[in-house]
Amino acid sequence: MTIPWIAAGILLTVLAGNRAGVPLLLWVAAVPWLVAAVHTRGRAWIGLLLAVFLAQTLVVLKIVTAPMPPAMALLFSVPATLGAAVLLALFSATWRRVGPLAAIWLFAALTTIGDWSGYTHSDLSAWTASANGFATDTVLMQLTSVVGLAGVGALVAFVQGVLAAFLLNKRPWRHTIAAAVLVLVALTWGAWRLDAGVHTGPTVRVAAITTRLGPGSGGLPADAERVAEIDALFERSRMAANRGAQLVVWNEAAAMIRPNEEATLMARGADFARAHRIDLVLAYAIAVELAPLRYRNEYAWFGPDGAVVEVYAKHHPVPGEPSIRGDAPLVVHARPYGVVAGAICYDWDFPAVGRSYAAQGAGLVVVPSSDWRGIDPLHTQMAAVRAIESGVSVLRPVRDAASAGFDAYGRPRGWMAADGDGVLVLELPITPVATLYRRWGDTPMLAGAGMVLVAVALLAIRTLRRR
Repeated sequence: MTIPWIAAGILLTVLAGNRAGVPLLLWVAAVPWLVAAVHTRGRAWIGLLLAVFLAQTLVVLKIVTAPMPPAMALLFSVPATLGAAVLLALFSATWRRVGPLAAIWLFAALTTIGDWSGYTHSDLSAWTASANGFATDTVLMQLTSVVGLAGVGALVAFVQGVLAAFLLNKRPWRHTIAAAVLVLVALTWGAWRLDAGVHTGPTVRVAAITTRLGPGSGGLPADAERVAEIDALFERSRMAANRGAQLVVWNEAAAMIRPNEEATLMARGADFARAHRIDLVLAYAIAVELAPLRYRNEYAWFGPDGAVVEVYAKHHPVPGEPSIRGDAPLVVHARPYGVVAGAICYDWDFPAVGRSYAAQGAGLVVVPSSDWRGIDPLHTQMAAVRAIESGVSVLRPVRDAASAGFDAYGRPRGWMAADGDGVLVLELPITPVATLYRRWGDTPMLAGAGMVLVAVALLAIRTLRRR
């Protein structure tokens, strides 16, 4: 009896998540797994968990394209399978021994805690959050300004638990009405917030400068290619400055250099910023070892006087990335046009980074990035969710993927596809937007989840004592 539900679970999981995913299916993707878990007994759990592992691996393989090796999928699918195993086992046990309503609430609470734990205490960031696939749904994602990704995950999990109860021949009508009302309120409020969120403060003209040149077989491109591309990056930056850009930002590791070339590049960046009277965020990678490849993944931020505002090293390398991890405190910078800050690519997938900058008064965060085909444009769209959570504008220049600028409501103010000309100039609001998530973070949702766990535990004890 569980085989059709398992097949449906695999299909919906793969169709809903990651590249070419259908966000609407995320509302129901977990339902077949919940139904199958309630029907599963004994050794049949091995087959169920193998099916979950297959589904998780397939959905991750959708984004593991060149130059990423297929084995990279296991870094995400194995932890995802373990987390799903715990959720399904506890849902099933609670359903049978305590009751359907307790199982529904438990599933929502554990989803909340699991999502928060993933993007707070693991190296897998927001990619672990069950609601991450809704990044393209700007209306629903307005909810993250109040309760973060974990709160959206809790809402979706509650709906999934109710739907599973119906398929298991239970009729939790009050919970069904509550779920429908919560979804309606979330979507209505999100639409209203987007409509009412008009920026009336100042804006700053910014530019995203990108290159398509990447590492070669020896870790660095040929010397002639590197020199020519650095010249091209400065030429694109000159074009942006001539169009009025006050802040020009290169994509992650746009300039790839050897250690003995660093001083020359820094001097050239300082001279350029001074000559054009702009802020220049020059992102580069310095290969400190070639076999195996290890590099410093950094940017140098120059002011209009040529002085160094900040040198920032990437804090969160992607698992398997040979970047040397940075650990300097996250700081903001008061510039003539407003308070700004920066992060590099994967750093911005951690909500705590955005909240830290927002708490310090940032109104704009620049995020030099580098992606690959499998996560284009999803990864850029995820940057908009951080903007909504923290109430800041975001500029994300990207190698080999879409570059974009978003306002604090997650609305795109400018977009350039991967095959663009490498120069995106746009206006972004610089005044931060207050959000409850910036102030309180995940504390309210964790407190609510904790109370649910206590209530379910007490109910379980009472139920077992009566038997």
